Amino acid sequence: MEAAWFDGNAWRRYQLSGHGSASMTGGLTSLSRGDRHMEVWWITPRGSVQAAWFDGGAWSQYELAPPGSAAQNAAITCVSRKAGTMEVWWIGPDGSIEDAYWHE
Repeated sequence: MEAAWFDGNAWRRYQLSGHGSASMTGGLTSLSRGDRHMEVWWITPRGSVQAAWFDGGAWSQYELAPPGSAAQNAAITCVSRKAGTMEVWWIGPDGSIEDAYWHE
């Protein structure tokens, strides 16, 4: 998975995650909850929910939900209802709606 940004002169690319790390049919969603913060979530081929976040200085990654938590072709979405919060929803392998919530 790659990200691109404009540095004032040209578009630059950055690889967030290696080849094969995202399901070709699964979802991808992102959220910016502040001027210098971006978070991206995606479904992996193993059905885990992965995330990458940018804190204004560097990208970091973490696993939000373990393998088998999401259908490989699952939709995924997110929202920030108020400052300092994030909520992510995805479709589970049994057709359920799964959720993760974070607040500062």
